[in-house]
Amino acid sequence: MEKEKSMNSKTTLISLLLAIIVLLCFFLIDAQEGKQVHDEFLFHFNPMEVTRLSIQDGSNSYQLNRQATQWYLSSTPADLANAQKVEHLLHVAKELRALNIIYPRELKNSLSLSSLGLENPKRSFLIHEEGKKDQILFIGNEALGDKSFFAQLGKEKMVFVIPSTFVDLAFAPRNDFADLHLTNLEFSNLEEISIVEGRKRLVLKKENNNWEIKEPIVGKVALEALKSWMDPLLKTEVMTRVSSNDQDASVLSAYGLDQPRSMITLLQKNSLEPLKLSLGNSVVENSSHDVYISSSERHAIFLAPQFFEQLFSITPEVLRDHQFLELNLDTIDRILISQEGIKQTLHRQEGGSDQWLRENDQPISKNSIEGMINGLSKTKILSYLVATPSNLVAKGFQSPNATTASIQFIAHLSENTPDQEAGDYTVMEIVFGKKIGETIYARIGNDPELLEIPARTIDFLKVN
Repeated sequence: MEKEKSMNSKTTLISLLLAIIVLLCFFLIDAQEGKQVHDEFLFHFNPMEVTRLSIQDGSNSYQLNRQATQWYLSSTPADLANAQKVEHLLHVAKELRALNIIYPRELKNSLSLSSLGLENPKRSFLIHEEGKKDQILFIGNEALGDKSFFAQLGKEKMVFVIPSTFVDLAFAPRNDFADLHLTNLEFSNLEEISIVEGRKRLVLKKENNNWEIKEPIVGKVALEALKSWMDPLLKTEVMTRVSSNDQDASVLSAYGLDQPRSMITLLQKNSLEPLKLSLGNSVVENSSHDVYISSSERHAIFLAPQFFEQLFSITPEVLRDHQFLELNLDTIDRILISQEGIKQTLHRQEGGSDQWLRENDQPISKNSIEGMINGLSKTKILSYLVATPSNLVAKGFQSPNATTASIQFIAHLSENTPDQEAGDYTVMEIVFGKKIGETIYARIGNDPELLEIPARTIDFLKVN
C-alpha cells in the first residue's frame, strides 16, 4: 500500500514537472515568436523587380504598373505616374515593421477581426513581382490614439499594428501619384517643333544635328535660346490635373480648349504621332493668375502657372541665332577682300600649310587671319530686314559701287565630289552696305534678309 502511494506521488510529481516545463516552453516560444515578428519586415521583395502595385480603397481601386523604367497609372489609356513617388512608396513598404502584434488566441470577446475592421477589410495593398507569389496587406480600422492601423498580411491569422505613415502614403488619392509634367519627351529626341497662334505659324526642324527655322522665315536657331524655351515645357511640373477628359467638346469648351489660343506641336524621331500642347483660358483666383493647358500625351487638362502663357507666344526673333559668322577656317584656301576701293587676295601656302600669304607671296601671320575670323564670329546681329528692292537701295546695295566692303571665302577641291566639281568654289560671300550711324547692313550671299550689325565690324577686314 505504501509502495503504491509512493508510486502515485512520483507520477504526480513527474506530471507536474512536465506541465511546468511545457508551460515554460510555451511562454518562451511565445516570447520568441513575438520578438521574431517585431524584428522582421512585413514585406520581402526587391523594389527593382516589382512590376505592379494594386491599391484597393473601398469602391476605388487602381494600379501602378512598371513598363521598362517608367511607371504608369491604370487608366484608359494608361497615364504617367510620378516615378519618384512610387519608388518612395516601395521604399517605405520594404522598411515596414509591426509596432505590435495581436495573436489569434487574444482575439476573443469584444476584440475580434470584426471590431478591428479586418473581417471584411475595405482596403488592401498588393505587391507583385514577376514569377513570385503576390504579397497583400489588408488594412482595418485605425488604432485609437496610436497613429496606427490594424492590418493582416495575406492569410496569416495574427494582426499587426502598423504606423499610419505607411497607410497615409499608400492610400493617398490616385492623382497624388500622377506625374504633373505635361510630357515625358526628351529634348534630345525632338526633330520638329511648331507653334500656331492665331494666323501666326512658326516651324523649326532639326537637320544634321542643327536646328533651323523653316517658317515664317529661314534661319539658324540658337541652341541655348531653344533650350530655354523648351526646358520649362518639358521639365516643369504644372500645378494640378483638373480633368482626365480631353475629348469631350463641352469639357474642352469649359476650359477654353475647344478653340485654343495657341498650340505647340512636338514630334520626336521615329514617332508618327506628335504631341500637342494647347493653351486655354486664364483663371484668376485670390490674386493668382494661372492658365489651362491640355496635353495629348497625357489625355488630360492641367492648371499651370501664368509664365506658361509666355511659352505659347514665342517669336522667331527670340530663337534666332544672332552669331554673324560661323566658319571653319581650316576648310578655306583663299580669301578675297575689297574695302574702300582696295582689293587684296590672301591664300594658303600650297600643300595645306597653316602659312598664309599675300598676293605677292609675302607671308602673313596666321594670328592676323584668325583675329579677323574671330572678330567676325563674335559679332552679334542686331536685327533682320527683308531684302526687298527698296530696302536694298536704302541700305546701300543698289550696285557694287555703292557697297562699303566685301569678303569672299574660297575653298579648292583637288578632285570631284558627289556635291562639287574639282576646282575653286565660294564657301561664303559677305557684302556690306553703307554705314548708317553706328550700324551697317550686311548680306550673306543671296540670303533673303539683310543683317544689321555694328559699323565697326568692317574694321576686322583690315588684315595687317
